[in-house]
Amino acid sequence: LTLIIVLMGVLGNSFVLIASLKYRAINMDRISIFLIENLAAADLLIAVVEYIPVLITVIADGRWVLGDVICAIECYAKFPPFVAECFIIMTMACYRTHIIYNPPLVPVSIKWFYFYAALAWGVPTLNVVLLQATHPKPHFRPEQLSCTVSDHSSQLMEDWYAVWGGITMLVPMLVTGIANILLLIKVYKITKTSGSGAIQNKSGILMSFMVCLTVIISWLPTVIYWTTTAIAGTTITIPLWVTLFSRYSLTVNVVSNPVIYVFINKRFRAFVLSLLKCERVERREIPSSYVTHSS
Repeated sequence: LTLIIVLMGVLGNSFVLIASLKYRAINMDRISIFLIENLAAADLLIAVVEYIPVLITVIADGRWVLGDVICAIECYAKFPPFVAECFIIMTMACYRTHIIYNPPLVPVSIKWFYFYAALAWGVPTLNVVLLQATHPKPHFRPEQLSCTVSDHSSQLMEDWYAVWGGITMLVPMLVTGIANILLLIKVYKITKTSGSGAIQNKSGILMSFMVCLTVIISWLPTVIYWTTTAIAGTTITIPLWVTLFSRYSLTVNVVSNPVIYVFINKRFRAFVLSLLKCERVERREIPSSYVTHSS
């Protein structure tokens, strides 16, 4: 199962990046495409950095066999894409909510989203760099099936991990949930008064809602598990099936986004089918009508 997840995560998100960057095969506005590209990059990094080591560890009967160097890479490199994914999803939800609450379509400068993306990737990366000031030693934690830099000899460090994890994951998910509730309320009101035909950009709204909902469902078990193990550490014994469930629930998000794009975005679906049939794919430029919000 882990092998299937890794293959789907790597291939699916690679398809998304190739379709968007090389072939312009996702017919949405530039801001949505930019956010989708960032999500695909984060999911791809998570699949490679986090789940390939987990796959090897599961095969090795829960033992870490990849050495100290890979342990350090897995420990530090997984943090930026996890945090970036949470904040990019939050940005996507707020963006879609802004669009539907401000008809007619209100132009939004993509430069703001460059700034948000830079913060989403830059802040956790800076945190990793600053963490080196304490000279922690990465080590394997069997209860998490991954490497960590937490050290239970330092309660302050453990509390920092728990608080930081809550801020960077729970808060964006909470904002994402609120934004989607507001989105659904507005869609319901528009549909009730003017009919579904009055809703602009329906495919974009549906795609954003499905992606955000998938993230919330798949991330909650993992966030609860990480917070619990970070605080309790070795004082509690966690069954292997609970660890695996938290891991596999998170993989739903890694592999589901490309599937959602295939079902909702016609041009991306055509691109994927052409690749599977080994047909020649032509690059398409983004029409000027897609520069703001239409899809």
